[in-house]
Amino acid sequence: MKSPNTAKIGLNQKSEALYFSRHPIPFTRCDFDPERRYKAILKHLGIYAYRTSFLGEFCSSSPSELELMEGLEQLRALSLGARIKVVKVDQESWGVDTPEDVQKIERLMKEGRNGSKGE
Repeated sequence: MKSPNTAKIGLNQKSEALYFSRHPIPFTRCDFDPERRYKAILKHLGIYAYRTSFLGEFCSSSPSELELMEGLEQLRALSLGARIKVVKVDQESWGVDTPEDVQKIERLMKEGRNGSKGE
């Protein structure tokens, strides 16, 4: 969760996105248990479904300042007033964000789900 290659997400009480960042969030000014901090923030996996009308607005809009700073297009949707519903999953996931990740994913695929060697 500390890697800038992994997007993080903070939620509201309705399980809607409040903010996305590539950096550890939230920043805390007080002495705060790091384990507790990371329970409040989730690793983001992105699968989006937008209504056609919103998708047209999104595509015709320029990137927002936050989007440009963070490199996360979801921030443009939030800046346009979209509500992004979040569904939590218990399964671990692995992104392919760097060339090194390709090798990691290929190894995991060969090992299979249960860690045994695949064909």
